[in-house]
Amino acid sequence: MTPGAFDPLRALRTLSRHDVRYVVIGGLGARLHGSPSVTNDTDVCCQRAPANLERLAAALRQLHAGLRGADGDAPFQLDAKTLDGLTVAVASIEDLISMKRAAGRPKDLIEVEVLGALRDEVAQRAREPGA
Repeated sequence: MTPGAFDPLRALRTLSRHDVRYVVIGGLGARLHGSPSVTNDTDVCCQRAPANLERLAAALRQLHAGLRGADGDAPFQLDAKTLDGLTVAVASIEDLISMKRAAGRPKDLIEVEVLGALRDEVAQRAREPGA
């Protein structure tokens, strides 16, 4: 491996050693389920609880993580507060579908289908035992 190259196993092991609650998503998640697609990155979704964000920040510091594409002199404090980000209100799936349908452009009508399928999948999961 090239020095300084990203090592996904090292990253995942570091997250686990720090007891970070996370799940692998994206292309690698699909690959681990048997997808033949190849990916060059590792995407994870982490629990947003403050204690978990503290553990995540510690793991990222150990991995010498930084801001991608930023100047090396850019100020960046790697801590839970920085990772917590911004909480925003998001329109419901039903409202988004209504807005896209009202816009009526071809790309919006495609998104109506995507959002409808997502809504149906969420509803189906909610009906499953143990949900």
